[in-house]
Amino acid sequence: MTRSRLPARRGLLLAAASAAALAAALLCGCRQSDIAQPPSARAWDWEAYPIASQLLVAQLPGSVVAVRAEAIRAPAAGMLRLLPPATKSGPLAEGTAWAALEPDQDPAEAGELARARQELEERRARYRALDRPAALEKLDAEIAAAREALAAARFAERSPDLFQGDSPILDPRLKPVGTSDQAAARLKAMEERRRDVAAGDPAAEPAEIQAAAALVESRQRVFDEKRRPVEFAASIPGTLRLALSPEPGGVRVEPGEVIATIEDDSRLEVLVRGTLPLLHTLPAEDLFCTVAAAGGTEATASFVAWGIEAQATGVGPVLRFRLPPGAFGGERGSLAGAEMPALVFVRLPEPARIVPKLALAEWDADGALSAGWRPEILRLFPGSRFLAEGRAAVAIAPR
Repeated sequence: MTRSRLPARRGLLLAAASAAALAAALLCGCRQSDIAQPPSARAWDWEAYPIASQLLVAQLPGSVVAVRAEAIRAPAAGMLRLLPPATKSGPLAEGTAWAALEPDQDPAEAGELARARQELEERRARYRALDRPAALEKLDAEIAAAREALAAARFAERSPDLFQGDSPILDPRLKPVGTSDQAAARLKAMEERRRDVAAGDPAAEPAEIQAAAALVESRQRVFDEKRRPVEFAASIPGTLRLALSPEPGGVRVEPGEVIATIEDDSRLEVLVRGTLPLLHTLPAEDLFCTVAAAGGTEATASFVAWGIEAQATGVGPVLRFRLPPGAFGGERGSLAGAEMPALVFVRLPEPARIVPKLALAEWDADGALSAGWRPEILRLFPGSRFLAEGRAAVAIAPR
């Protein structure tokens, strides 16, 4: 087959690879003078292609995110007021208060609590007017009986012989059960209870009134807790990013609404979407990427792990690259959340020649490359080693 009969896809490959060949050579650390020209049909010169230990895989959109970030949600509906630390730029120290929420009062809940308290007071009024006098009268009778029992116990302890013998003077069954000390303790307890009932001590009220009072107080504590202002403080050191527009008088929020995030800018990573099939064919641990800030400052990030990310069509794979602590210097805080191109490279197991796919396509007069880069390159160059494939070039270690 002649070159004019190459597959139709080669034309697209040549057009796509022509512009990328220059970028591939520059990004592998080569000089522009090292860029290979298309080889002749009669000779292949390995020296025409630069040697490098890394290969550009692709340029993809990347986003710089904080490794550690926390979303803050509103625990209840109400008015959120920002405190001074949230109105100025810069990082927040851990524990710094930056906002306060004044929860809404539920009119229906307030009305139910008022009705429950009114019912309790009405029940207490009935007790004071009707039940307490009867309770005091009963206690008076019990106290009188307890005093008689105490006197009998003391008499029995002074004259025990009157209740003993074959023909006792007093019937032994009349001897009080228990000691005079026990009878005195019972009498004292009854007298104290009568004083508490007469004084209106809540602890001396009937059990049903005490239970109703405990329920009302519990509901009151819950109601007060809901109305208590909620203060928001930074749980981690980092940069506060508001999810709403602050207003002078505060802004209304609903339960569960995200009001802000706090991002730890001391540790950043680059997220790169992993939708390019080529990325899945390379050893993940050998991947790294470079990103450049707006001012031209460049940083290299090492591969950490594959992950998933919510996207417009659902969820998709992403590669996570960790930026070193010194990356970008003082610009780190402003980079979190930034979108920037990421150049993804793969480290080669050994130095290799970086050959543009365009040059190989021109050399492959028989169209063998249509079957795939790895097997056919090994056939075109016996004894060579195919190390990796990039978007615009391949890495080959010649024999």
